[in-house]
Amino acid sequence: MADATGGTKTGHELGPAVRANIPVLNQNQGNIARADAEVERALRNEQTVAHQLRLDINLAYVQYSQACKELSLMQTRVKTGLQADLERVQKAYEGGNVPYLMVLEASRAVIDSRLRGAQLKADVRRATAELERSVGKKISALPQEKTKDKPE
Repeated sequence: MADATGGTKTGHELGPAVRANIPVLNQNQGNIARADAEVERALRNEQTVAHQLRLDINLAYVQYSQACKELSLMQTRVKTGLQADLERVQKAYEGGNVPYLMVLEASRAVIDSRLRGAQLKADVRRATAELERSVGKKISALPQEKTKDKPE
């Protein structure tokens, strides 16, 4: 190593020397802490994504089961009750006991229930698609899909 600051004869002689950094104070703590923070952030992101997936699947399943229950209720109780009411009102009209307006009102209620049934079937299909999207594959064993739609 050349040392130009001092020498014995002219002040510019080459002398034996060694230059090395001794890592006593700087042991790369900043980069190590940064890497640890990045690992922790990645783990938290992984947990967040896993929780989000569970939430999406649970929410989609709840929406699906609710839509199926509403459709089942509509098909069993409401439709049959409204159809029976329409038949009673028609018989009463034929007997001359009620005005034709009552028959029209009962017919409107039956038509409205058919519309609501179609909307509920669409809700079931929408919820099924959302559930399959959340899970990431087609689900073939859903209870509502096993039954065929009855023609109205």
